[in-house]
Order: sequence, then C-alpha cells, then structure tokens
Amino acid sequence: MIMRSEKTEKLAAIDIGTNSTRLLAVHTLIKPCKKILYPAITREMQITRLGKNTSRTGIISPESSRRTIEVLGNYCMFLKNKDIRKYRVVGTRVLRQAKNSGSFVEMVYHELGVKVEIISGVEEARLSYMGASGAQFAKLEDEENKQTKNILVIDVGGGSTELILGTSGGKINHIESIDIGSVILSEKFLLHSKPRKTEILELEDFINKKLMPVLSKVRISSHNKIIGLAGTISTLASIDLSLKHYDRDKIHGYCMTRERIRDIYERLCATDLEGRKMIAGLQPGRADIIIGGAAIVVKIMELLHVEAISVSESDILEGIIYSIF
Repeated sequence: MIMRSEKTEKLAAIDIGTNSTRLLAVHTLIKPCKKILYPAITREMQITRLGKNTSRTGIISPESSRRTIEVLGNYCMFLKNKDIRKYRVVGTRVLRQAKNSGSFVEMVYHELGVKVEIISGVEEARLSYMGASGAQFAKLEDEENKQTKNILVIDVGGGSTELILGTSGGKINHIESIDIGSVILSEKFLLHSKPRKTEILELEDFINKKLMPVLSKVRISSHNKIIGLAGTISTLASIDLSLKHYDRDKIHGYCMTRERIRDIYERLCATDLEGRKMIAGLQPGRADIIIGGAAIVVKIMELLHVEAISVSESDILEGIIYSIF
C-alpha cells in the first residue's frame, strides 16, 4: 500500500556498448528521504556489434549503425508505450574511439529524437561500480549501519575493461579504464575458427603488457570482495552452470574460482567456432568473442592473485538508474 507521502516513478537506462545494446526499465518507490528500486519492468539485450571492425577501420560501419539504431528505435517505442519519460542513454568505448561517432549520435537524434551521451572511461567505471555494489541504495537505506568492506569491481566489456576499487559505503578509491575488451582482442588476434597456439600466446602477451602497469596500482587484500560483471563474466558463469537458458537469478551472486575459469578458458581455446556455439550456457552470438574476454578475466585474476570472483548481474544499467536519482 502506497502512503500519501510516497510516490512511484518509472525510469529507464540504455547502454550502447561495443558488442550489445541494452535496456533496463524499472518502477521506483520514492519515500521521504528514501528511494527504493522496484523489480524491473523489463530487461532487454540485443547483440548489435556496433564496434565490429572498428579496431581495424577506426570507424563505425553503416551496417552496424543501422542495426543499432533499429534496436534503439524498438526500445524508444517501448518507453513511449509504457509512458516512461525519464531516462538516460549512454555510449561507451566504441563511441569514444570511433572517428565517426559524432555522425552516429546525430543520426540517432535525427531519427529518434534521443540524445546519446558519450561517457568517459572513468564515468563508465563509476556507473558500473554504483550498479554492482548497490552503494547508493545502501547509503540511502542504511546510512548508520553501512559496511566499509572494500570492493573491487571488474567490468570486462566488448571494447574496454574497467577496474574500480572502493567500499560498500559508496566511496570510490581508485579507477582504471583499459582499452582491452572481448571484441577488439578477438578481432585483433583470433583469426581462425579454432585459435592457433601462436594466436593465444600473442593474445595473452598483449593482455599482460596492458595489465601489468595498471594492476600495480590496484592494491587489494584477502579482505576485499571481488565482483565481476558484464557479458563475458556472466557468460563464464552460465557455462559453469551449464545453463540451457539464461537465468539471472542463478547467475547473480554466483562464485567462480580462478581454477574453474582457467579450465573453461582452455576448453574454449581448444574448440572451433561451431563447437563453441554448441556449449551449454554460451550464446551463439558471443561464441566468436568469448575467448578474448575470458583471457582478460583469467589474466586479471592471475596477476592480482585472486582466487575467486562473485558475479553481479547488476552493472552499469543499474548505475545509470541510480544516477538519474
């Protein structure tokens, strides 16, 4: 029952990534001095591959633009039908890097009347942290009893990887955004259906060189909670659980050991593309990029000596919703 001093509001977030375009729409209940997130009205994800070949060409292709705008149009129609007027649309690494990202943003605005914000790597990391840790709601709901346990959030995307170190009380102590992701690494190094050993070695060597100077700045201890999010890590959990169909409730909070992730990674490397498409828990649309993403996760955990990682299905989308508040 909603009291007179309370009100409900509909909010939405759209994330345009290198590999996928996603929508989260939610009900919120606003009480005096409190804002509570209600269950989602909808969660949608479409693999649009806006960043396809951008690491080679430097531009977003017309086909990728059209594919993404079509999905955005469907999302906008949904928001209109549900009378959701307060929303935020953000673009990440592919729109930061592509030479023609301005043209894409203008096209979206011209065709759909939607303003796309191209956010920085630091802002992307901040929003991901907010979503993964639930820090803003923890602070609003329980200011006196908030925990101060340290949290490291690892966000492996299609075009970039973010590492954010902070506390469950919402304080962010350190942010690193690195230009390595599942899409760009797979396109750069994995040129055969079944990767050759030389390709894997070159891939891992490149990741090591990118990560080592960055990870030397990330100080963690055995008391840190390690949270992984985004498509690569969720997919690894889905594979580990052998899920025939995506199940958010089973994936969210699932804990994976470094040894188990290494086993899955080696299995993926030993399988050709068609074989990977048949693996339970792996969406066929991710089969061509999962090895690049898994390699990043393995190398981060090895270099940081992390034994296990918890999976969060709350990520930048929830962070965007919190930011609207």
